[in-house]
Amino acid sequence: MATKQEYLTLAQVTALVKLARDLKNINSLLSGDGPPTTQGRPGDWYINTRTAELYGPRTSTSWNDAPIPLTGNPRNSELLINGNLSTESGGGGSGEGTAGTITIGTVTTGDAGTSATVTNVGTASAAILNFTIPRGATGNTGATGATGATGATGSTGPTGPQGPAGATGPQGPQGIQGPQGVKGDTGDTGLTGPTGPAGETGPAGPQGETGPQGPQGPQGPQGPAGSNATVTAGTGISVSSGTVSLATSFYTTNQYVQLPTGTTAQRPETPATGMIRFNTSAGCFEGYTGSAWINLSPATIDDVGATVGL
Repeated sequence: MATKQEYLTLAQVTALVKLARDLKNINSLLSGDGPPTTQGRPGDWYINTRTAELYGPRTSTSWNDAPIPLTGNPRNSELLINGNLSTESGGGGSGEGTAGTITIGTVTTGDAGTSATVTNVGTASAAILNFTIPRGATGNTGATGATGATGATGSTGPTGPQGPAGATGPQGPQGIQGPQGVKGDTGDTGLTGPTGPAGETGPAGPQGETGPQGPQGPQGPQGPAGSNATVTAGTGISVSSGTVSLATSFYTTNQYVQLPTGTTAQRPETPATGMIRFNTSAGCFEGYTGSAWINLSPATIDDVGATVGL
């Protein structure tokens, strides 16, 4: 039995209109620059070449108000076509034929003003249809639409290149003094200026304190041999060949040896190492070490080896 109702894609509908001999009750495929008005007969199809939309099939009174776009995916919608498949070449017989297959090939846009074409590059029973739909003529510019709502602010674009420097504008008014800025780094030392004239000699400053005694200098070279010394000894002291001998009276009870005495200021100007004397200013025995006079009769532990004041 032939199928009474076939579901075909939009592209297949257009192809079947061209292949009217294979489908009953389909008349012609019309086209024009704009939607259809009163043209055509019932069963006709119409392509608006301006918008690439398909109208049809036309009823006995009018065209349908919901055209179907032919651009994009051709399988977005399907149409119910009433008709009987037929094997008669005229398309008007009532016999039943074997259902054929239709495959969509290519869909291209033709030049404006040309006719829409459908070319079967397959066979009558296994059609492969290539479509050419003319481009509609450019319509008149429509009226300016109402201004749309302001869109959201886009993200800031990248900074453009530095433009050329403009001309210097006029001097503006003095602005309010800003806050103290951060102290900058110390700059490089400038060149030394020329030496100014010498100033007058200032008054002499006060006498500074005497500094500490410096370290002992290196030992000097040995001097030439001197002549024999002459020693004058008192009672109970004898000298023979540089040897000083004390009489036995010095070792007896209630006897003594009288050492030199004197104040600190009365010390020898050039003391020799080993000299011993009693310092009446300090109230102690002192001996010269070669570099300083030290206390030989300390009263406390702190005085042991202490230097006697100058």
